[in-house]
Amino acid sequence: MYRIAMSRRDELAQVATVGCLAAIAFFVPFSIAATSLATGALLLTWLAGGNIRARLQVLCQRRLFLLFLLLYLVFGIAALGADNFSDALKLLETKLTLLVLPLIIGSITLSRKSFLLIFAAFVTGITILSAYGFARLLRDYPTLAGLRSTFPNNIIRDRFSDYTDLHPTYLSFFAVTAILITCYLLYKYWGRAAIWQKLAGAAMLLYMLLLLLALSSRMPQLALATTGICFGIGYVIRHKRYIILVAGAIMLVLFAMVLARTPIVAHRFMEIQETTLEPPRGIYHNSTNIRVGIMLCTMELLDQNWLLGLGTGNVQKNLNNCYQTNGYSDVLYKDNYGPHNVYLDAWLTAGIPALTLHLAAFLLPLLLALRQNHLLYVAFLLVFILCSLTESLLSSNKGIVTYALFNSLFALRLYTGKEQKPGDD
Repeated sequence: MYRIAMSRRDELAQVATVGCLAAIAFFVPFSIAATSLATGALLLTWLAGGNIRARLQVLCQRRLFLLFLLLYLVFGIAALGADNFSDALKLLETKLTLLVLPLIIGSITLSRKSFLLIFAAFVTGITILSAYGFARLLRDYPTLAGLRSTFPNNIIRDRFSDYTDLHPTYLSFFAVTAILITCYLLYKYWGRAAIWQKLAGAAMLLYMLLLLLALSSRMPQLALATTGICFGIGYVIRHKRYIILVAGAIMLVLFAMVLARTPIVAHRFMEIQETTLEPPRGIYHNSTNIRVGIMLCTMELLDQNWLLGLGTGNVQKNLNNCYQTNGYSDVLYKDNYGPHNVYLDAWLTAGIPALTLHLAAFLLPLLLALRQNHLLYVAFLLVFILCSLTESLLSSNKGIVTYALFNSLFALRLYTGKEQKPGDD
């Protein structure tokens, strides 16, 4: 009787754990409050499941997860140098899922169906949120002429941000992640999928690509294209099918030509060419020269604090002072523009130790995923590494939760089972 009761309790705990993870994946585009509640429920479920010591022993055997935990702990140590400890605590609270999700996911085992459920929850959430954005857009611009008027000057991009209460770059990053998941599942299960499943997968890919074009965030688009090129080259080298390389190059050129003639996308890339690479002054600012001002101030602060950084919670205040001292546009300090780069943000906050840990946490899993042929993890890391060059994805709740969730889930597969060829599992 005792064994049966324990087995039943473990089964219920497993169901609750998967349910909480699926809820986090679903709600992350919508609401940080709902995501936090789901994360809290996940932690309570993990604690109520008992066997904490045994789970921590499992976690210690999965050494990548210890590295992931250090990403959070290094900011905790850097908080000792904070000028205002309340600011440091607020930042540590924002980054808390960098600690909680690797801690829990790294100590459990999930079935293949559990992974698929979590993936489906995430893609469903992105689809619902973006569909709401498209519906609002069509309601506000019901005619074709009205819709075309949103193409230049980033109007469509700004409207989507207003409708969804989500920055276009983050929604684009979510869309790219959904594209990677959908591509992987189609590749892995194509041989056994029903026709309706193949059609649904293809439709989802087209929809997410349309969303990516509409949002017109440059780096997620470039990250997806670069990842696709890397996979294409790798496939050609591995299988020695060089005709595919030629065909792929032709398709890439044609695709680039289509993008160049797409007003929404062309406007965003032309902005770079037409903008003088000087920091913004007065009201004359855009996403390009704003980044120039950010970079200049970031490098100025790093020049004086390159070894140990400024301390957790001190970065934004010092950046704002730099913006004002140099006479840059007030939009920089009024809107609290941060480093817009994960690596520089970590370096500026906690110095060389934080920068080293971040590079290790991105590159070591990438090498292991390549070795085990974990294609989805490789693609996710490549996209995240590239997007991190122009966005501080680990400074906002939604970016942190998305990274901590999927990075931990993909890393778990490195320890609970090597990737198999399609049809093997």
